[in-house]
Amino acid sequence: MPSAKDNPPPGLTAKGERMYEHIKRSYMRRKRPPPLAVAKSWAAATVRARAAEGVPGLIANPERNPPGLDAAIESFEGFHAYDSKEVGQFPATMKIPEYVQLLGPCTYVTYRSDKWNDGSHDYIHEIDSYPRVLVGLVGGRQGTRRKVPQRIGNDATLIMVRTSAIGFGYTDGAGEQIDSTVRRCSWFWHPRGKALLLVREMRQLVAIIWGGKLGFEDSGIVG
Repeated sequence: MPSAKDNPPPGLTAKGERMYEHIKRSYMRRKRPPPLAVAKSWAAATVRARAAEGVPGLIANPERNPPGLDAAIESFEGFHAYDSKEVGQFPATMKIPEYVQLLGPCTYVTYRSDKWNDGSHDYIHEIDSYPRVLVGLVGGRQGTRRKVPQRIGNDATLIMVRTSAIGFGYTDGAGEQIDSTVRRCSWFWHPRGKALLLVREMRQLVAIIWGGKLGFEDSGIVG
């Protein structure tokens, strides 16, 4: 962790800069801290979110929330049944690609979450609209090349499913059921694209699941 104070992002007041520095340092004190650039990005985004929520004196020239942020916060809080406390931004290096390697139709997704203030539990959602929901792997040579639908763009505000992804299932080209487990990953919901994004350590896109009647509601992942 650097000992010197980093230059804060432009547009913050002195109060906003103090909050930014406090939040950034709290990220870096974690047992497994993110890269410094990611911590700085998250801290800046959180200060702006606090300003948008009505905390005065943080932004020199306040701006409106990014498109979709208010709806994303509302969806997060409806799904988890508790308040959203952080707003983050992915590093610029994480992009939704034009093509993925299609593995096959998705059969289920599973995750561990502390939603509904009921402790941490494992949840499994079996895909109702199989075989129209598809799994695409980002990178690698497994599967067949498939173009990502244009609606799943890089300009969307994503909704995190806390706390961790466990895995997903699919059927391969031979019709065999494949169970895939993951580590250090989280699911994110892409509202406009109606897609689940599997992200490792908040900075690497691993897989995209889309199609059919896949959806995200207060009751959970549906479709």
